[in-house]
Amino acid sequence: MLPDDFRYAGVIAFAGSIFSTEGLPSYTQRPAPTLFFHGSKDKLVPYNKTRFFNRGVFGSKPLAKRFKGEGYPYTFYTMENIGHDVSEYPMKEFLPEIDRFIRDFVFDHKQWMLDIHLEDKFRKSDTSTNPGSYYN
Repeated sequence: MLPDDFRYAGVIAFAGSIFSTEGLPSYTQRPAPTLFFHGSKDKLVPYNKTRFFNRGVFGSKPLAKRFKGEGYPYTFYTMENIGHDVSEYPMKEFLPEIDRFIRDFVFDHKQWMLDIHLEDKFRKSDTSTNPGSYYN
């Protein structure tokens, strides 16, 4: 268990999302600066959101929008036309960007809000992967 006064200095999310029973998450405390990576064609973890009344899974797109609206520092890489592969390859291929995020946001406390749309014409992605792909 973490101490009551523990605060993360930064978060790096690779094709992640948040489940909420109360709609789009809001924050009672300012969240740590966050580096989001997400493929715009991810069918396994929603890039946008999946919602049923107030319950929902909220992907990087609505979370970054909330961060921007509230003035929370973040960097959001939208990998255009890429599926869930984004959960893996940035850990190898985006090390300079990750290092830069840690230096700028964690150590230097920059308050930037960056939205980056990256389309790599040479990267091929299997955008057909969905939850059923793991159970068949």
